[in-house]
Parts: sequence; structure tokens; C-alpha cells
Amino acid sequence: MKKVSKIYNFLLVEYGYQGWWPLSDVYRKTNNFYHPNNYNFPKNKKQRFEICLGCILTQNTSWKNVEIGIKNLKENKLFKSRRLLNYDLEKLKELIKPCGYYNQKTEYIIEFTKFYMANRRKDFARENLLKVKGVGPETADSMLLYAFKKPNFVVDTYTKRILLNLKICKEEDDYYTIQRLFLENINIENIKEKVNYFQEYHALLVRHAKKYYRRKEDYKKDPLINILK
Repeated sequence: MKKVSKIYNFLLVEYGYQGWWPLSDVYRKTNNFYHPNNYNFPKNKKQRFEICLGCILTQNTSWKNVEIGIKNLKENKLFKSRRLLNYDLEKLKELIKPCGYYNQKTEYIIEFTKFYMANRRKDFARENLLKVKGVGPETADSMLLYAFKKPNFVVDTYTKRILLNLKICKEEDDYYTIQRLFLENINIENIKEKVNYFQEYHALLVRHAKKYYRRKEDYKKDPLINILK
């Protein structure tokens, strides 16, 4: 389906490289969490662990809220899995409170951290990640794509909203049906290039959706409607 490539090409020209996943180490140097056109992250275990926690914290909230939680965790040196597990739970809840659903997310973080420590010397298999409480398909694929550089395409609410408006998918299509749409129509053999492309595509869709898909009255203003005619 040529539309898949057309969408990406338009979005890249429109918004440029996005530099996901946002990281606190980048913020310390540039006052910005993002690293456009630099796919060398994560560079160490701390950054990998931070990305995984960020994938949990961003559930059902905006990234601006997550940034506050990430800064709090970093200030308390909690991007070390063993230290986090030994940290006082009530204090941890306060640190991530800006991210919303903090009781639930604290539980998810603890469960994931136990899994992370038990599997850090093994391959993080998707089917095992999905067994961790609080880790669904979108969160698992985000972790694998951004933290472990595996070519799993991330489908979020914004992605489906855009595709529905463009009449590329149907309301009844589930996560995996939409994911296959991308996987089967992006022909990149090199794994590294595919990972970079998938990261960029996901980030660009989110950027685009924030402009045109927060209010239903803006859906019809999406320039992709005319681009894909």
C-alpha cells in the first residue's frame, strides 16, 4: 500500500525528525528531552531502564506530566532497578504522582522492575513482557522498539484515529490488524534502518495527531486527506 509511505514522507517533511524516545540525560545537556536524527540512544542500562519506565508512566497521560515524574526519579537515582525495588513505596508514589494513576503505575513499575531484573541477561521476548501486569501490546512494543531496538511497530490511539479518518482502517480493526498494515507495507530489510524508521514513523504520527486529532472538528483539516487522494 503506497499510502503508508506517502504518509511518512509527508509527515517527515512537515515536522522533521522527532528524536524519540525522550531521555533525561539529553535534557541535562540540551534542556530538551529529544534527540532529533540521533538514533544512538539508549547508550547504557540506565537509559534503557528509564525508557521502559517512561513507557509505563506515559499510559493515559501527556508526556509533559511524565517529564516531571522522570525528573523526580532521576533526582532520586531511581533508574537503577535494585535501588528502585528497595525504595519506599509511598515516596515512590509521590514522585510519580504528576503522571496520574500513581497507585496503579507504582504497582506496574514494581512488577516490571522485578521482571527486568530477572531477565536482564536474557532476550526480552515480547510474549513474556505481555505477562507483566500493566504491560499491554502498545507498552510492550514501545519498550522493544525504543529501549531494545527491535523492529516492532507501535500502534496507539492516535494512529488508529488518523487511519480511520483517512479510511485506511475500520473501527473494528484491532491492534494487530493495524500493526500488520504497517509491517507488511514497509519494505526495509536492514534491521537498524527499520528500527529507525519505525521509531520516526510512530513519533511523527503522534506529532501530527496532536495538531489535527485532539478535537473532532479538526479531523477534516488534516492535509493528509488531500495528499492521499
